[in-house]
Amino acid sequence: MAQRSDVVLNYKSVVNHAMQAGAMCYNLMVHNGWLEKQPEAIDRNALAGADRLPALSLIACT
Repeated sequence: MAQRSDVVLNYKSVVNHAMQAGAMCYNLMVHNGWLEKQPEAIDRNALAGADRLPALSLIACT
């Protein structure tokens, strides 16, 4: 089944416009101090360190 080229081009235009609007919003928030830095991933190495919660042991009920 062939895709309609006009629909594909319109979809590409809409996605491009949405990405530009998102970039403008991000720059506006940074400029006004509403957003200081990009969100960062969780430091998984620190979570796996010594301050880790002890594992729960499963006890079989008899």
